[in-house]
Amino acid sequence: MAERTVVTQQIQIGVESTPGTAAPANRLLQALGLDVQPQASIQQFRPAGQKYTTITALGQEWIQANLSGAATYTELIYPLSSILEGSVAPVAGSSGAYEWTFATHPGAPDNTKTFTIEQGSSVRAHRFTNAIVTALGLNITRQQIELSGTLIAAALEDGVAMTAAPTAIPLVPILPTQVDIFLDNDAADIGTTQLDRAFVANLQLGDRFTPFWPIDSRLGASFGGVVEGVPTATLNLTMAADATGMGILSKLRQGGTVFVRIQATGPEIEVGHNYSLTIDMACQVGDVNSFEDQGGIYSVSWPLVLVRDPDWGQVIEVTIVNDQADLGNGV
Repeated sequence: MAERTVVTQQIQIGVESTPGTAAPANRLLQALGLDVQPQASIQQFRPAGQKYTTITALGQEWIQANLSGAATYTELIYPLSSILEGSVAPVAGSSGAYEWTFATHPGAPDNTKTFTIEQGSSVRAHRFTNAIVTALGLNITRQQIELSGTLIAAALEDGVAMTAAPTAIPLVPILPTQVDIFLDNDAADIGTTQLDRAFVANLQLGDRFTPFWPIDSRLGASFGGVVEGVPTATLNLTMAADATGMGILSKLRQGGTVFVRIQATGPEIEVGHNYSLTIDMACQVGDVNSFEDQGGIYSVSWPLVLVRDPDWGQVIEVTIVNDQADLGNGV
């Protein structure tokens, strides 16, 4: 009898046309990892006169999973499509480059994607539907780029057959040596003034979606869907405590806005078009931190909160250029 081994638990993903309706998981993830953690709400009963529980009753069941892995120009579009509203279009003048744009509506619902995810091998596999990313983080230093996050999904279905012959997504890593950070005072100037003493940029988007649980036997133990919550969106920016780094102090005192761009430029897709990642944000100071040592440089770490800028009309906009025309399943 073949064993279900840890090393063979591959992850396949498919974008859903209707949230919660299973779709073929026809894309193979190779850089984005999931730590799947089934969750349940179980009531236990112990009547008077009994020392031990006599019955248990399942009320709610769902999946929570932690995201981790390497940030790539090609797979990052999947969690971004689930936590922000996205669109894709061919790059003008290109035959193989595509531009993905992600943003959020500050005062209206976002049209985000849900996924069917399969995990396992030919020995045994499970899947879960209605998977949606609730938190996503990028921690960027000169040493590494760390990707983190969480997703929730409907209850696990065990003993499924995995979608055959999934397409492996090409892996093009985003490297620390490809990243630049810009800080400007006006929306019209985003990406103009490059920082030469930025050491850490930690972007965190969280609390995006919450499940709701109607009384409905057709749902089984799973939730009925998700709704948007009050999101958290922060950027912790660590810089040398020089004139530029300490310049944010005046923004703190005035309630002013700074505009940050994180930009990475990767290898060529074709002549004149490169893989790239651009994250633009409008930020205000949300707290203060102690000074710190960054490789011997006296530094300051500013906890910034992302805000809607009335002139720019945005909170955050993420643009990725890669060679992926869609997420799969024609979506």
